[in-house]
Amino acid sequence: MEGYQYPMELSERWTRGAGSGGLGQSGHKNAYRHGVLISNYVEDGAKVDFASSGKHLLGFGEPFRATSTHAADYNPEGKTGDDLLIISQRQDQQLSKKGLPGDFLTRHGNFAGPRENFFATINQLTYGPKQHGDPRVDTFIWTGQNHHDAGVPLSATSTSGMDLSTTKRQQWHEEAESNPYATSTRVSSEGLPGTEG
Repeated sequence: MEGYQYPMELSERWTRGAGSGGLGQSGHKNAYRHGVLISNYVEDGAKVDFASSGKHLLGFGEPFRATSTHAADYNPEGKTGDDLLIISQRQDQQLSKKGLPGDFLTRHGNFAGPRENFFATINQLTYGPKQHGDPRVDTFIWTGQNHHDAGVPLSATSTSGMDLSTTKRQQWHEEAESNPYATSTRVSSEGLPGTEG
C-alpha cells in the first residue's frame, strides 16, 4: 500500500517517550538528583566513616580491626602434625554412619510412656479394606508436635468424645422433618377439626 498514511494516534503511540522513536519508557524518571538515599547509601557511608575514624562501640578513637577465627584456624599449608592425625581419623564420619535411633526419628506422643506401634498407614486406611484387631491409625492421629501429641487418646471406645456428634445428628434429623414453609397459624390450626394442611 504505497502512499498510505497511518492515523496520527498510531504513530504517536509507538514513539511516545522513546526519544528518537521506537518503544521505550513513557515518562519514567530513572535519573535522581544527588542526596536521594538509594539502597544502602546511609549504611555504606557509615561503614566508611566507622572504619576510618573508629566511631564504633568497641574502642573509641581507633579504627576498627576485624579478626576472623576462620583465618586463624586455617593456614596455607593445611593441617599438619597432631591436627592432621585427628582429622584423618574422621570421627565425624563414624558418628554419622551410626545414624539416629528410631525413637528420635519416628516416635511421637508421650516419650515417658511405653512405645505405641501402629499397624496401618493413612493410605491403607483410605484405600484398603477395613480390618479389625490391630489399632487403627485414625484413632491415633497426631500433629507432629510432642506438646500436643502427649495428650492423644489411645482408646476410641469412650463415648464422651461422641457427645457432640450425637447431639448434632438429633438436631439435623429434627430439622429435616420440619416444614420450612409452615407458619405458626397453620401449625396451630392443623389440630382443629375440619381443617386440612
